[in-house]
Amino acid sequence: MPEPAIRLVRFTGRLLLALAAVATPVVVFLVLIALTDGAGSGLAAWFTTLGAGTVLALWRGRHRTWPARLVPFLPVIVAAALTATVCIPTVPTARRYPPALPSVDAQHWNLATGSRVAVYHYPPANPGPRHPVPFVYLHGGPVRGISVQDHRFLQLLAHQGYDVYAYEQAGGGRSDLLPMDQYTISRSVRDLAAFVDRLDKGKVDILGFSGGGVVLTRALADPSVAARLHRAIVAEPGPMDGPTAHITGHKGRASARSLAPAPTGPRSTPWHSASCDSDSSPPTPD
Repeated sequence: MPEPAIRLVRFTGRLLLALAAVATPVVVFLVLIALTDGAGSGLAAWFTTLGAGTVLALWRGRHRTWPARLVPFLPVIVAAALTATVCIPTVPTARRYPPALPSVDAQHWNLATGSRVAVYHYPPANPGPRHPVPFVYLHGGPVRGISVQDHRFLQLLAHQGYDVYAYEQAGGGRSDLLPMDQYTISRSVRDLAAFVDRLDKGKVDILGFSGGGVVLTRALADPSVAARLHRAIVAEPGPMDGPTAHITGHKGRASARSLAPAPTGPRSTPWHSASCDSDSSPPTPD
């Protein structure tokens, strides 16, 4: 075999051995992560792997002279640097809540479902006629909260005599988190029913916007939840399915433009806003 070919084979062999020397502790680390379920942010697996790699490097270099004794430590150092990134958070780990909304305080209610949600009350703010039925707002989502735009809209409703309540659905805004496997529309529907029960003011009018509209349509499909509603208003909903996908009947207000504050800043889509009673069809885009 020609000398260049022999050198290439030797170089390739050494390169593969070096890669294997780095990959082996990485694989061991990942196995330990799985076995320890990431205990201590992965540090238990990391220190165990680092300790084992150090002992092995000392054993391999026991008959070498300095500085050749340091060579076996190079793969351990590289592997330790690569795996340390798993243990060092690169994003915030603490829950960050949105700033408080102006002129309204957040209460926290423990619902019968186990959810702990942030609740906002906008009592009627005008001296004129009051609407006798409480008004509940379901914000868009999923997993977001009451925005400043929502807040201004709810203040306008209160100034028109509505007794307005809004809550941030579990996991969003200032509400508490849920285990990941519990974020379902069915859970959101149960939370809605539990919220109305906790409110304890009889039947309510509910406006579901965007993702809240999806939750509301699912609630209408459940007779036990629908019985708690006086009127249902669905605005700009996401995809709807099931029995509520083809609701027919009298259409409500064609547009909520006169109620909502004028949006500011660039918009990527035209303004479309509509509502319907609980026996109405979903709004049709213009």
